[in-house]
Amino acid sequence: MHDYKFPLERLRIEKLRESDLLSYFDCGNEDLNDFLKNEAYAHQSIWCSVTWLIKYENNIVGYFSLLNDAIELTSSHRRKMEEQAYQ
Repeated sequence: MHDYKFPLERLRIEKLRESDLLSYFDCGNEDLNDFLKNEAYAHQSIWCSVTWLIKYENNIVGYFSLLNDAIELTSSHRRKMEEQAYQ
């Protein structure tokens, strides 16, 4: 993992576009690289997720994706979470 520091005021967050050049991005994790380069835009085009690129001087330095899905909790899991919230 890289330990780069970027000035926050110079970072930009932009929605992934089909025209974005992704080939130079490498976060050190092949699965994450592969998702961004080969799957993220396809998922976005069918409204499964939206990917946001973090750019510094027009270079992609990170990304995150928001998935359109939900986690369903059983009533016992919900009770456990509520109990933990009040401890």
